[in-house]
Order: sequence, then structure tokens, then C-alpha cells
Amino acid sequence: TENVGMRFLWLPGGTFTMGSNGDDDHLAYGDEKPAHTVTISGLWIAETPVTNHAYRELLESAKLSEPRHWRNHHFNQPEQPVVDVDWYDAVRFCNALSAAEGLEPCYLVNGARDAPTVVWQRETEGYRLPTEAEWEYACRAGTTTRWWFNDHEDQLADYAWYCKNSDGAPKPVARKQPN
Repeated sequence: TENVGMRFLWLPGGTFTMGSNGDDDHLAYGDEKPAHTVTISGLWIAETPVTNHAYRELLESAKLSEPRHWRNHHFNQPEQPVVDVDWYDAVRFCNALSAAEGLEPCYLVNGARDAPTVVWQRETEGYRLPTEAEWEYACRAGTTTRWWFNDHEDQLADYAWYCKNSDGAPKPVARKQPN
């Protein structure tokens, strides 16, 4: 979208194996097993995670909570992904982005600020969060390896920030090789 600098890409639908098999996958959580087949419809997905800049652009109009980490300058740089927001603020962000573009919001939000009732209106064309299956499908990028590029952890630093190559603070988006 133009108003907050976000770019979306069309991801064609398809079928993939979600989750992990085998006891040898020490990186998989218990709820990621066993692997199973999932079919995804095509969807629009953001090219990068939502940045602090994009979140800040809609903060007041959407009545979003300011992330606690913004008080620390290591976590509030414009091109870093926004962190420390709850699911309700993520939903509110999607609705505000939809409203800014003249789209009907995907979520009906009613009730108390800290725990409202949220209903996903599937028939609308507004912005929404990807489901867990959609997110994994996008991340896998049509591959069957542990990571989209291969199974070798020694190459992970070329594609991702993680505990072994970062100082614990978020890094600017789109600085690693994309999938």
C-alpha cells in the first residue's frame, strides 16, 4: 500500500506438507508434529514484516497501543519490524490499514480494549493476518527442506537474523536474502 510504505505480493495457492516429522528434528516443537498435508488458497501477503514506521503511521488513528520496547532506542528504529504488540493490536492495525485504503475491514472488534471479541469477516477484502498454515506455506516457498534454502544451518545467517548472529535487537527488514 502507498500510505504506510508496505508492499504486498500475490502468493498463488497450493498444497504443501506443514509441520515436521521425526524425532531427529530437534528444532521442532511438539505441536509442529506430525507433518500433515494442507491446501492453501491464493492470498496477498506483505513482502516484509510490518515495520515500526508503518505501525507508527497508523498508531493514533487506529488507537493502537505503543509497544513497550519503543522506549528502548534499539527497538524503535523505523525499518525494524514492530515487536511487542499483542494479537488485538495486530487486528486493529489490519483494520486501520483497510480503512486507510477504503476497504471494508476484515475484523469486527467489540468489547473491552484488552480482550475484545473479534470476528473474522472472511467475505471482505480488507487486510488480515495470515493464518499459521498460510504463513508456513509462504515461508517454505515451495520447498520441502527445513528452511526454504536447504537443510544446512551453517547457511542460515545468509537468510535470517537469529540468536547466533544478532545482538538481541530487531534488525531492519529486507537486509537478508529473500525466499
